[in-house]
Amino acid sequence: MEKYNSSNPLPYRRFYIGLRSCQIEKNSLKKINTLLYFFVWRGKDKVRRSVLISSTEKGGLKMPDVESMISTQRIICIKRYLFPSAASWKFLLDFYLRKVGGKFLFHCNLACKFDYSKLSISLPVFYKECILSWASLTDNNPSSPSEISNQILWNNRFICINSCSVFNQKLIDSDLVTVSDVYDTNGEFKGFKEPLRSNLSPTDHYLLFSLHMQCSSTGMAQSVKSK
Repeated sequence: MEKYNSSNPLPYRRFYIGLRSCQIEKNSLKKINTLLYFFVWRGKDKVRRSVLISSTEKGGLKMPDVESMISTQRIICIKRYLFPSAASWKFLLDFYLRKVGGKFLFHCNLACKFDYSKLSISLPVFYKECILSWASLTDNNPSSPSEISNQILWNNRFICINSCSVFNQKLIDSDLVTVSDVYDTNGEFKGFKEPLRSNLSPTDHYLLFSLHMQCSSTGMAQSVKSK
């Protein structure tokens, strides 16, 4: 069983490299796991796979957790994308994410049970997997008035119009970034007041008012007043 020793990664190097840029379908993942565990047992599993994945100190064999390996590679992809260095492949992801703010998306409230369908964009399956894996790291479920009012307004799973989250760069440039930015110090809606009243177009006003109604219906507006 030495080939399962994590200090000897050579048997898995090619597999790791393949995971960096390949889409792994569920059927393929199932076949990979079947092959791995058939190699161990020469037949049906005799011990739970979660046990075999554990360290030898816990009675396991350090079997590769393929799903975790895939998820890790997807998360690393997003970390590299967010790192402030130039790379030609980043322009492709910038293009796909342009309607949701590019890198800005990964600072928003995606949450661990992220619903990709709430984003009004279309992505290749590989990048979709990357976003879902990144979102799985997040457990952003604000509960206190301060947490609710300070969460980012855009690409927010709780603030949707026609079942989709919203992004608008012009309103962000108008310093409307968090939920609390939509309201003044008294908790009153800013959209009807200066300077927003004069600076925004009718379309922008309609969008802002729609977001205000969403915040009101979910109780977020009340949290701003309670902060």
